[in-house]
Order: sequence, then structure tokens, then C-alpha cells
Amino acid sequence: MIQDDIFKDYCVESLCFLQRAERLLEEFDAGSEAALFYAAFELRMGIEAKLYRTIDAATGRRNQAHKEYSAKDLLKKLAKIDKAALSEMTLMFRAEGDSSTPWTGLKYTPVTQTLASYYGQLANLLHANFFGKNPDWYRPEKSEGPQRRTLKDWREFLGEVAEELRQANSGTLLAPPRFKEFIEELDRMEEDEE
Repeated sequence: MIQDDIFKDYCVESLCFLQRAERLLEEFDAGSEAALFYAAFELRMGIEAKLYRTIDAATGRRNQAHKEYSAKDLLKKLAKIDKAALSEMTLMFRAEGDSSTPWTGLKYTPVTQTLASYYGQLANLLHANFFGKNPDWYRPEKSEGPQRRTLKDWREFLGEVAEELRQANSGTLLAPPRFKEFIEELDRMEEDEE
């Protein structure tokens, strides 16, 4: 008999996908070629998860089912919801009138256009035609030129993607604050009291 909740502890947050990808990249570096392909999958999932979480936070709906999965489409959807979600934002504050109190900061870090474009490029590693398109895929050295042809080339790229995803997850806010809605709500509450 299979336990119903056997996978309930499997983390599906963006940082969890990133951490698994980084472990897989270490396995690749230690000699496991297959780990590179699995790392590409985890990085794609991490990008999706970060975008889903940001959209959920921006709309105020948690764990909604999304039809889109392409990072570029999700980024467009996010821009329609809140254009500010495409830019990094830092809020600094401290207690009024107390200059001895240290500043506290909150930071929102977005999925960038660059990271969204990496999502599509990662797909190259997830299809069997990768090997036909890259006949030198198995060579132990990096290829010359800008094209990625060997697993070593792709390893370097996956490292860049991982770093970019880590940056997108470095903030303390899930979405940029929406002050306009907050102020409007305060105004409504004030009107109701009158």
C-alpha cells in the first residue's frame, strides 16, 4: 500500500529547485553527465516557480492554477498585473523621529528578461534531438566560439542561469508593494468612519 502523503515534503519553491540544480551541477562536475540534464530541468522549474509565486503575491491569490508556463508569457502576464514587478525595488524605513534606530530594508528582486530568455534556452537540454544538433556534445573540453556545443559549454551556461535565479530569489518581498491600493483602502476606511 502506497502512503497518500509520501511526497508532501517535496519542496516546490523556486529556491528548492535552485538548490537541487546546484547539487546536480556538483554531480556533473564529479563526472555524472546525466546530472546536467536534470539540473536544466530543475532550473526551468525554479524560474516558473518564482514567476508563479510573484503573480500569486501580486494578485493576492495563493497557489492558483496557472495555464501559462513559458517564462516569457508569465512575465507578460505579470507586467499586465503590475508593471512595477519587472523592476527591482528596495524600501528603507525606521521609526519616525529616532535617528539612532537603524534603517530596516525590504527588497523585491524580479525575474529579469534575461532570466526569462534563459528558460527557453534550457529547453535545448530537455529533448532527445539535443544529441543530433550537437554531435560533439560528449567532448571533454569547451568548444571554441559563442555556440554551446559540448556539455562543458552547457555547464558554464547552467552556472550563469543558477546565479541569475539566485539573484531573482535574493529579495525579501514576494512582489513589489502596492501602495496605491493600500492608500485607497485607508481612504475608504476613513470615509466609513465619518
